[in-house]
Amino acid sequence: MVTKMERLKVLSFGILAILILGLSGVATPVSAQPQSAANGAGNPPQVTYEGNYTKIQTDQYTVIFPRNGTKPMFVWWANNETEKVYVVHYKGLIEYAKIDGASFMLKNMAEGELFGRLIHEMNARDILRMEAMERGMGATMRAGDLLAAAQLMAGMGHANRTDISSRLQEAITILQDLREGTNDEAFTAEIDQAIASINAALSMINNGTSPALALKDVRREIIDVLKAGMERTRDMIRERIAEREGLMQMTSKFHPALLPFDGTKWQLSEIQPITKDGTTIGLSFTLTLTSAPPKFDFAENNVKLAVRIYSEPVLETFSAGGQTLSYNVAEGEMKMDFIVSNWSWNFEPRTIERMNATDVTISPALALWIDASSFNATGTDPEYFFRNMEEVRATNAIQAASFSAGDSRSTIPIQAQSMEANQLNFSANVVNQRVAGVGVRLAPHAKLSLTSEGTLGGFFRFVPFATVDNGTVTVVPVGASYFEAGNHLRMYLTYPYFNGTLTHDPSIGIEGAPETPAYMVTAGTAGILSVQQIPAISTWPTLEGAGLAGVLVLVGAALVLVVVRRHPALWRAPL
Repeated sequence: MVTKMERLKVLSFGILAILILGLSGVATPVSAQPQSAANGAGNPPQVTYEGNYTKIQTDQYTVIFPRNGTKPMFVWWANNETEKVYVVHYKGLIEYAKIDGASFMLKNMAEGELFGRLIHEMNARDILRMEAMERGMGATMRAGDLLAAAQLMAGMGHANRTDISSRLQEAITILQDLREGTNDEAFTAEIDQAIASINAALSMINNGTSPALALKDVRREIIDVLKAGMERTRDMIRERIAEREGLMQMTSKFHPALLPFDGTKWQLSEIQPITKDGTTIGLSFTLTLTSAPPKFDFAENNVKLAVRIYSEPVLETFSAGGQTLSYNVAEGEMKMDFIVSNWSWNFEPRTIERMNATDVTISPALALWIDASSFNATGTDPEYFFRNMEEVRATNAIQAASFSAGDSRSTIPIQAQSMEANQLNFSANVVNQRVAGVGVRLAPHAKLSLTSEGTLGGFFRFVPFATVDNGTVTVVPVGASYFEAGNHLRMYLTYPYFNGTLTHDPSIGIEGAPETPAYMVTAGTAGILSVQQIPAISTWPTLEGAGLAGVLVLVGAALVLVVVRRHPALWRAPL
């Protein structure tokens, strides 16, 4: 006979089974495959060739660009919104000078004209400084006259120490004013020595020494010191001016500040698949500048765009020389490594140092010029969009673009006309995170949205950091400025002076593509080094799934109560 205790056990096990079955829907982990696979893995990008153009189609968009011979230019459109075309032209590299820390300005392009202007300004300032010292010599003579009067009073037996001390203090005040008016270290030292001599005489007088004895030879000593200092300063300024004038001869060897990509030729490498365990997850290729205008021979084969497009979102890490920098790449995003090696600088730091600039700071820098816009037209006639932007009808262009980086947001009216470059002010911090048990230094993106507000569309974005490899790898900040150019935006990505190889990460794509990484891709100066699948984390698949599981638990418990109520004998049966 089944006892009440046994029936209770059976009932308890039944309830427990219902709970376990209900909760199993909550605790079931996502299968161990790339995270994007849960929603269906993306298809590998498809490559075709149409005349002089290469065409790549991803699940999100289609992009075309010239196969060979011209500057890097990209035209793309969303597959589900073909009536809007997005355009990015890489226009060239501009060497410029940051003057006193100012942002990018076209008037500061690093050419002979700017070099001569800076030399003229520095020479003019030194000449004014020398004239001020000449005037200061007259003030010095006034101080000498006061000292002479003090000596005369002491020599004539007038022992009014207060009057003598007053004249000495007045002489010190004159010399101190002279000291504040000069930036010359040598002359400043001479003035300090003169003031020290007068203070020594004052101290002797205050301690009871005869004024005549305390002031013996002080005036002559001070005048001689100041005259000698003035002569040395004059000679130094003359030599500095002559040195600068001699530097002007170097400008005949300067290359133009602008390396225009219109005047270059680029070579497209073979397009290679990116694979993981036999599965194609993307493709890669490189555009290399192979021919440049005169004086830019150093740029040939040293300016490149290494491109990667993935069929699934990835976390890509650039690793070189012990430094790493990671960033998220969306599914289908056309991510580019912009690489510049062995740039020959007009404004070398050694040359700037020879200028002996005392009132101005000059820092050489490089800017990547990019034209970007969006047009209300289809991509059926792509050649129309590969001409210079100024030639594309402005009436078809979008009215404004938007820029975002971190907490910074701004709207840029593209159809306005700028007179000078405007700086985009933003700050960005690298964040330390762990992905699949690996520590990464994740860099955020700065993004230029090439679309009307509130509409999903194309973007151009970049990481606000770059790496410089000259044997030791360092991470450097990247700035941005822009021109409003009527029907498009001229953007200038700016890099500080570097030796060796600079690598930066701009990209183009379509808003709304999946970004949760399914793979970790490590790249270096030689290309892709490794591909690692990111395992899924055991978790509740969805809030809906968790809610459904909870409902099942409640239903199961309700059924148990119904059974008990309908069969009360289960509880009343004797032991």
